Amino acid sequence: MTEVTGIGEINPNALVCEYAFDPCGYSMNGIDGDRYTTIHVTPEDGFSYASYECVGSVYDDRDDIVGILKKVVQVFRPGMMSASITCASSNGDIWTRIGKAVEILGMKRRSCIVDEFPAAGTVVFQTFTSTENRGIVDAWGNGVSWDYKVGIKMKNFIEVEEYWKMSYVDTL
Repeated sequence: MTEVTGIGEINPNALVCEYAFDPCGYSMNGIDGDRYTTIHVTPEDGFSYASYECVGSVYDDRDDIVGILKKVVQVFRPGMMSASITCASSNGDIWTRIGKAVEILGMKRRSCIVDEFPAAGTVVFQTFTSTENRGIVDAWGNGVSWDYKVGIKMKNFIEVEEYWKMSYVDTL
């Protein structure tokens, strides 16, 4: 399932443990160095659900958060996506880059709210909608358009290197 759906391309170097449920559903955990990924999908009419979470370095010599998010959008092809980004520093570069990256993939930003917390970092919440009809087909057994809630969080506010977490929660 990981290869058929394209999920394997999100982090192709990950050591993956996956399980496809009968009659439908999918769960995957992957490890690649300091990166951990987990994905859960339940593609059912009326109450489909998909989640994607990944923890790893914001900036390193591999894909950064924007590259990972682009791959996730390309695989799951959301109809709507919400992104909640928390950074220890006032690093506006991350959410600006996310907005530009997903717009190229056919997602239009609908809202953006920024809150700064003294000595605790910055939280940015953005919503995006697809500019075209989308949905994963065939590989999951039915054509559904996924809605995502994305959360990106610092692993540890004290660490010098910034870390991130992306969570996609999808309910239709």
